[in-house]
Amino acid sequence: MIRETHTIKTSSGKEAILKSWITAREKRDLNEITLKHVKFGMETEAGPKGLSQKPVMKEYDAAAAMRELDEATIRVMVVSFDGSEEDIVNRLLDCPEADWGEILTAVKAIVENPTVPK
Repeated sequence: MIRETHTIKTSSGKEAILKSWITAREKRDLNEITLKHVKFGMETEAGPKGLSQKPVMKEYDAAAAMRELDEATIRVMVVSFDGSEEDIVNRLLDCPEADWGEILTAVKAIVENPTVPK
């Protein structure tokens, strides 16, 4: 499927070509990343009808979830950066932090506010 794209320029002058919309499959895959870093357990609680079990979140590695989600979002939504389609995440991570932040903000806006393709 050929998808509409648009180009943004970072404050350092580098260009990034971004997909203009996200597919349902891509969004689902991104959503799964956060849940992958949550560990649930069961707790027993006493109530008027006796003991019952309820699921509770035992552990959440927020830093790992955020890192993996940010990198996956860049991989899914950025077609090219600074004229190349190769190793976009690592090349962005080696740039000034402002470039990473500007591009991540732009792709998150697309992912969090989906539009209907033209």
